Formats: sequence, C-alpha cells, structure tokens
Amino acid sequence: MYRLFARCKSRQTFLVHIVASDAAFRTQSATRIVASMTIRHRHRRRRSLCQRYLFANIVALSFALSFWASRKIARWLVPATAVWVETHGCHAYGKPISIRGKHRHLPRRSFDPKSGFCLCRRSHDGFAWSTAHRGCPKFPVDCANECATSDVPPPPHDGVKRSRRWLHRFDATRRRAKCVETSIQPEIRRLFEKIETATMTPKMPVRSLPNLRKIITTDFVASGVRIPIIHRLRLRERVDTFLRDAPSANGAFRGRGIVIVGSASNAKYSTAYWIALHSLRRTGACALPVEIWFPKGELPTCEQAKSMRALGATPRSFERSFERLAKNRFAYKLLAVAMSEFDQVLYMDADNIALTANVCRLFDTSEDYARTGALLWQDFWSSSAAPDLFDVLPSSPALDFNGTHESGQFLVHKSRVWRALALALFMNAYPEIFSPLSGNYMGWGDKEFLASALAATKTPFARVSRLPQHVGVAVHDRISIWGNAMLQFDDDDADVPLFLHANVGKIVARDFPCANVSAYVHRWTSHADVLARATNTRDFELDWLVDTACSVVRTVSDDDHTDVAFARAPLLDGMHLADHPGALGK
Repeated sequence: MYRLFARCKSRQTFLVHIVASDAAFRTQSATRIVASMTIRHRHRRRRSLCQRYLFANIVALSFALSFWASRKIARWLVPATAVWVETHGCHAYGKPISIRGKHRHLPRRSFDPKSGFCLCRRSHDGFAWSTAHRGCPKFPVDCANECATSDVPPPPHDGVKRSRRWLHRFDATRRRAKCVETSIQPEIRRLFEKIETATMTPKMPVRSLPNLRKIITTDFVASGVRIPIIHRLRLRERVDTFLRDAPSANGAFRGRGIVIVGSASNAKYSTAYWIALHSLRRTGACALPVEIWFPKGELPTCEQAKSMRALGATPRSFERSFERLAKNRFAYKLLAVAMSEFDQVLYMDADNIALTANVCRLFDTSEDYARTGALLWQDFWSSSAAPDLFDVLPSSPALDFNGTHESGQFLVHKSRVWRALALALFMNAYPEIFSPLSGNYMGWGDKEFLASALAATKTPFARVSRLPQHVGVAVHDRISIWGNAMLQFDDDDADVPLFLHANVGKIVARDFPCANVSAYVHRWTSHADVLARATNTRDFELDWLVDTACSVVRTVSDDDHTDVAFARAPLLDGMHLADHPGALGK
C-alpha cells in the first residue's frame, strides 16, 4: 500500500485495477468489474486526489470481501429449517447417524422405509427441536409439513446452567488436585518404581504389528498373516525377562474395597461413575470403601469430591510418573487396580450398575474366588486371539479357552495373583503389541490381558460359567434384541443377576427429560421384569435410574450435550450380536 501511494506522488498518471471474484457478488450475477481511472491534474492537487481514490478503492474492496465472507459463513453455519435425519437400529428414538455438520445435504422428505426423525430449526433464534420420530418400516415423511404443524417443546435442560469447557479445564489444575488424593503409600511407590523399571527397560524389541485389527476387512490374522518368527522369539524373550525382573508385592496392600475409574471433564463419562456409586449405596447394605481414580486433567471439582466422600468414596489420581504404564483410556483400569491400597479388589467399570447387595458380598460368598483368588466373567464372543500369542506368552493349557472375558467387572486378591497382575501391567504398557495379539475389533483393548496373564503364569483363577445376556429393546425389522447392555450373573446362583453393564451408548444425565419424566425412552425393555425383580422395584428405570440421573444432573460436566429439544429422550444406541462374527450367547 505504501509503495502504491509513493508511485502516486511521483507520477501524473495513476492506474488501479480492481478484480472481484464471482463469489463476491453472487446475487448481482456480475462476472468481473474493472475500473480504470486516469488522473491528470496540476502538481499542487496531485496528492489529495491520489489519496481519495486510494481510500475509495480500499473501502470498496473491503465491502466486497465482507459480503463474500458473510455469505460463505451463513451457508455453512445456518442449517435448513426442516430436514430428515436417519437413525441407528431401525428405532424411532435411536441415535442419529448424522445431526451435526452439513445440514444442507440432508433431505427434506424421506421416501425410504428407514427410521429417523425431522429436525426443525427456527430461523430467528436458532432453536431446534425434533418431531415425527418414526421406526422402520414407515410411510413417507415431509419434514416441512411436520415442522410447521408440530408443537414446539420447551428448551432442553431448562433451568440448568451449562458449564464451560474452557472454565472447567482452567479450574482442573492445582485447585482440583488439592481435593483429590494423589499420594500413595511408600511401599506401593517403591513397588511401582520397580515395576516401571522392569517394564520400560530393556526396550521392546518389536515396535508394532502388521495392523491393530480394528477393522475386520484388514485384520491380518483373518488374512492368514503371521508375525515373523524372529519377532516372536524376541517378544518371548522380552516377556521372560520381565517375569524374571518383576518384583513381588511383599504385603504392600491391605483390606478390601471397590475400584472405579471415572472422568469429570467429559460429558460422555462424567455421569456413569455417579450412577455406579449410587447403585452400590442404593440398598444401604454395601458399606465397602470405594476408590474412584481419575486421570490427570479429568479431576473432579472440590464440590464433587465432597459429594463422593459423603457416599464413602475416595477420589484419587494417578501420579504422572506412573501414567506411562497406561497409554490409552482402556489401560487405566488395570493400573488403578494395581495401585489401589486394597489387597482384595472388586473392579467395576464406570458404566456398570450393581443390581443387588450381593455384589459387595462376593468376597465372602463366592467359593470360586475363595479357592483361587481371582474371579472373571465371560463375554459374548469366542476367542479371536492371534496364533502368535501362544508363541509370545509362556505355554499353558488355560490359554486354549475358546471364549473371551468381560472386563467390566472382576474380582482379584492381589497378593495371591500378583505375578499375573504384574504381567498384565506389562502387556498394558504396550497395547500396540498385545491388543492385536489378544483379540480383534470386538475385543480390542485390555479386556483379555488379565485372563491371558493368569493363564500364562499358571495362576489359578475361576470364571463364571453362565454367559451374559444381551439387554436392550426390540425393533421391528429384527427378531434379535437391539442391545446396549450386558447382564452378568452370580457365580454360585446362575439365576441371580448382579451387574448391568451399560457399555453401548453411555448414560449422560443431561440427556434425561427431568422436567417431563413421561418423555423418557426406556433402554432395557427386553429384561424389564428381570431388572424389577432383582432390584425390588416396579420399574427399575423410572423408579431408580431416572431419579438418580436427574439428582446428579447439576453435578456432572455437560460439555458435549446437544442443544436440540428432542420429543422424547434419551436417544438410544445399540447393536445386534448376529451382525458380528463369533457371538456365543444372546
């Protein structure tokens, strides 16, 4: 700009060309504007005229760019006022396949038989709501008519103030850490320093496998690919080295208790551990202490920590130096169990619900646990372990089990199974190696580490013989259940349900219609009578789950909740077991 002005002062002729894009003037249909201005004046008026024309051209160009940018932004941010959104599972109130992003690509009418709903949005204030929820098969739906004639529901989360993610993360530093127990006993610290040293040195000789087996079409085991023999031998040597160097527990742990891993900074996980904690205290017969472990950066507020302690739970956090033993969210559970001060531990996933007081009596009532020191529950699937696993781990007949284990709950006596637990921690530190060896996409993660370690070290353990039941809702297009939870049973009495693991479609308190309970969408209608008998309620979901979720709605984080007022809520997610290979039970 300065050079342009300098040229204007030194010459009598000044030529400016302004070229505007077609997109800047879409409504005017102009293709190009070229302005040529020749200025010939006397020397005393040359500077003022050049300044005027230069300023005028800059202003014109600024207006053109602003007009173009505003239309671009409006086109991306302002969605259509009435669009059809397809949902999962052929259920009228299933979770949407697409609800955010490019609304302009969604249709206004639906002529196919698939399930979904109409998403409506007012233009003046942007308020959005849903209507015309349809399961499949259905008749054609015109969302323009449906939105125009539907009753507008009240805004979601009425009267509940939203938290701010940036404020939560700013607050989740030193002030939160002061309210959470971060220190561990000196004996446990020294033990884990030795575990960390044995895990990290020497370095793992193999960095990765052909792929992580997260997609069935690219699964290297399904394609018949084997790991090179030299890699198998090096991995086996590294495992043997760890078992030789791993320290013993030497009485570092004491007492009994329950361990849960939670998160206070993510709406997807911030409700579940409250539900699990309240389920343990529901009947008043479970007085076992509870430890709730939080990763760094996901700590609860001091008010939340106070509420946990009132329910007999201690909020704890992993020390940063030991978090190298857990490289992803799945890996925290084994680390929390091992670092807990309890010697006898009942681990529960945060999305697991204790149905009866018998859960807390397992330490005394389970004959299998008393005999072996470890009790595991089975999963739906047959084994998908890679053949190379049997070369990497020490051979054992227990590794030949043609099934899988569900890590949503397990019972361990750490001092009796410490050698196996230490090996599981070692596997846990290298998920890129041992997760693909242990299972495919239906068992990816840490769920088989403890069972494989128990088998490889020839440590006695027991598993519940009864397979879990798939719990969910019925849909019109399938005979099988569209399930979102697993019902696990007692090992001594196979007819007594103990745990309801809601592992598909996380429970989020902000999604519950607390102001209008009649709009609640039931999640577990397929086993409603079983749940009612087990919990001694008329309707377990309405009588307990909804009340509990609404009681903690002001406590949990809601960073990711939707601003759409759904006709009924919460929207459901699920799966059909028959859609996945290797299902053993239903």
